[in-house]
Amino acid sequence: HAVITESDETNNEKIVTFSPSLADLIVQDITWSPTELSVGDKVTFTVTVKNQGIGNAAESSVNLRIDSFYMGYRALEGIDAGDTTGVTFTWRAEAGSHQIKAMVNPKDEVAESDEANNEKIITFLTPPSDLIIEQITWTPPEPIIGDTVTFTVTVKNQGEAGSDYAHVAYYIDDNRVSSNYINPISANATDNQTFTWAAIAGEHVIKAFVDYTEVVAESDETNNEKVITLVPIGPDLIIESIDWSHNDPSAGETVTFTVTVKNDGGSRADASLVYIYIDNNPRGYQDIPDMDPGTRVIRTFDWKVTLGSHAIKAVADDSNLVAESNEINNETLIAYPMPDLNFEAMIWSPINPSIGDKVILTAYLKNKGSLRAGGFQIYFYVDDEAVNYQDIPQLDAGARVTSTFEWDATAGPHTLTVFADGANVVSEGVESNNGETVAFSIPAPDLIIESITWPSGEPSASDNVVFTVTVRNQGDAKARYSSVNYYVDGQYLASGQINSLEPDAETEEIFSTWMSQAGPHTIRVVIDEENQVPESNEVNNEKVVTFSTENTTSAAEQAPAPAPDTKPRQGPAPLPLTPPEKDYKTEIFFGIVVVILAVTLTLSLLRELRRRK
Repeated sequence: HAVITESDETNNEKIVTFSPSLADLIVQDITWSPTELSVGDKVTFTVTVKNQGIGNAAESSVNLRIDSFYMGYRALEGIDAGDTTGVTFTWRAEAGSHQIKAMVNPKDEVAESDEANNEKIITFLTPPSDLIIEQITWTPPEPIIGDTVTFTVTVKNQGEAGSDYAHVAYYIDDNRVSSNYINPISANATDNQTFTWAAIAGEHVIKAFVDYTEVVAESDETNNEKVITLVPIGPDLIIESIDWSHNDPSAGETVTFTVTVKNDGGSRADASLVYIYIDNNPRGYQDIPDMDPGTRVIRTFDWKVTLGSHAIKAVADDSNLVAESNEINNETLIAYPMPDLNFEAMIWSPINPSIGDKVILTAYLKNKGSLRAGGFQIYFYVDDEAVNYQDIPQLDAGARVTSTFEWDATAGPHTLTVFADGANVVSEGVESNNGETVAFSIPAPDLIIESITWPSGEPSASDNVVFTVTVRNQGDAKARYSSVNYYVDGQYLASGQINSLEPDAETEEIFSTWMSQAGPHTIRVVIDEENQVPESNEVNNEKVVTFSTENTTSAAEQAPAPAPDTKPRQGPAPLPLTPPEKDYKTEIFFGIVVVILAVTLTLSLLRELRRRK
């Protein structure tokens, strides 16, 4: 090559820059349809892709993720610069909040001017449902033992959106008896499901449990069940009584026991048998026909008496031929021949006693047994404390005795009890029926000092301070007249008297005093200090307050503080509530003397006038 020599060897080149026409793919938007949806709905997501570059984009793809699940991809044809295109994905809505992420050109098939802007993320919320058992009903409304009962279970979705498919299970006495598959339920809608059950005796717990498999995401997972109880109506055969033909039998005599069977239930009882046992040995049975509710059947059994006491037991439906509402109350047991002391009644007078009333209590005791009872005592208790007793020398079988006791009524709740043979000297057929108790609540007043008030601020030591005392009867009976005593700094000041107070009523009293010393002082007011009024509470009759007076004199002028003294002082009270009665004896005596002198002078003048005539 020839070499050219130039005047400037440094300006022989030029550099220019240019950009190739590249695409730039972005996810412009993610939308969905329907916009108002429920759990289980089919949701269509539309992903809009835009080429915001200056070059055309070749073929590529878009993929979609919901939370951590890959939902697939869609192929994209080439997109010219500035153009958009859309692809769709479908999803079955699940409850809760979800993250939706779309990415274009995930494999970098298209060269772009910006490779970092290919994805978009949005948050998507599916409103939750809330399934509950709204109610459980049944037909027939009063089922009888043996009926087929149809239960209707109402499932409600009280959530914000429709629910998904679910199961509901049914339990009777904690045993699962059936289940149903229920379709989705719209918000605030209900769905009824049914199941059946053959009614049996007793009280039963019926439970319905929706979404027991926990497949439905709900706003509240703790309210999916409901429990009710149901007692089918049925017969109830009982031994109402066992009677005997005569008391105090001798060995070898024949006694007849009369057994009364009653249908105490709510439906008809089929035919059955009644058995009798003597000392746990069966002694025979008799037929009992069909029995309507409330009816009775009487059967008799004969037995030749042997020495000693014996257990006589009658059992209705001993073979359980009848399905009953109660299967454990079919028998009655007595002892024969044995005494049985039992109080038939207890009455008192006055019926509604007040404090201080003398209550007369009369108790009626019967020997319900079949043998004479030897000597025993009847005790009278007030609030579990024995206060009196009465000796009973003996009581023949079937005989009665009346006992009378007295009690002076006091305030508050009380229990009065009579008890026969508390020492258990009499062997009885039944030892658990020897007492009878009655409860009283005797109304009484309850006087309290509700408040002590005085003018606001700190009065001077020389001021006369007026106090207002509010007395209240917070009891439940009228309070009669009572006294109020006032104390200042531990010393008695004055006393007053209040009129009778009705329950929940109050009255105000006023007293005044002056303080010889400045500083804090104690005011104590006591109502009924001498306990003249019987009250339900005798320890709440006083109130104590403190207040202060200002120092308006020099220390040298202040009087010394009085020594504490709880005894009533004799000094004058400025304004006692009850002013002392004035003694008029001197004035009366002086008046009499004046009258006598006047009469004497008048008589003397009259005599003098007569003499002069």
